[in-house]
Amino acid sequence: MSDIVAVDVGGTKTVVAVERLEGPDRFLELGRFPTDGDPEVAARTIVQTIRDGDVRPTAVGIGCPGPLDPSTGTLVAPPNLRGWWGFPLAPRIEEQLGVPVRLENDANVGALGEAIHGSGRGSASIYYLTISTGIGAGYVVNGKILGGYKTMAGEIWALDPGSFFGELTGESIEDRASGPGLIRGATRRIREGGTTTLTADGLDTRILLAAAEKGDPVAVEALEAGRNAIAGTVVSILVTVAPDSIVLAGGLCTESRWFVDPVKERVAAWLPSAQLKEIPIYRAELWDSAVLFGAAELVRDLM
Repeated sequence: MSDIVAVDVGGTKTVVAVERLEGPDRFLELGRFPTDGDPEVAARTIVQTIRDGDVRPTAVGIGCPGPLDPSTGTLVAPPNLRGWWGFPLAPRIEEQLGVPVRLENDANVGALGEAIHGSGRGSASIYYLTISTGIGAGYVVNGKILGGYKTMAGEIWALDPGSFFGELTGESIEDRASGPGLIRGATRRIREGGTTTLTADGLDTRILLAAAEKGDPVAVEALEAGRNAIAGTVVSILVTVAPDSIVLAGGLCTESRWFVDPVKERVAAWLPSAQLKEIPIYRAELWDSAVLFGAAELVRDLM
């Protein structure tokens, strides 16, 4: 039997799975392994994992950190995979397996997965925002990724909120709202002498969120700055493209109380338009498997 293989290449780990539409679970995981810093090694490992899985792939879809060029299947300059810059990942795997391979930005692929199989089902257009180790986004309309110029649409992580007022803060949305961004913000406040029970050494997101729930001033201040940054971003998205739905994903959205509910409250209060307030904001459904679902959709038309 020929199958679609979906690959999720992350900054630290890679997952390879085969789609099994006839089974109780849509994907059968073939392998999960650390993402090698050498892309040649990583490509060979992906290929060997597929061969060891005893499948005959019809096509391979890959979600990978960008920036990248889907038209050539080449990585451009992903910040978490510096050794991969300029590497032709899709062509390399294609020449070894002899089947079509498509590569796309992982945030776009996650958006596609959620649009077709997750929280965005039934929406003609969804804007997907993932809040985790980094900040990523994707826009899907009628089941198609809208990548924009050089597939750079959705790179909102780089936005400095101060640019709206002509006074740059030196901090991007990612600096304020990602997991590492929250920790950096709290650490800075600790070292400035803020009132807190926290210590900078060993501080992680789990500890920060627990402290914020107990009302720790530094933790609350850092978390509120992140929530405000994301809510302002969502307002900008809504008034600019008015998607049928917004989907919030990533590790910081696994519990609605951390970001999803506070962002909804802020957006409802800050939006000037009653019509735009009707647009639903959903918590993601697919989580870690969103990229696999989207990667399979990348090559669906090749079946």
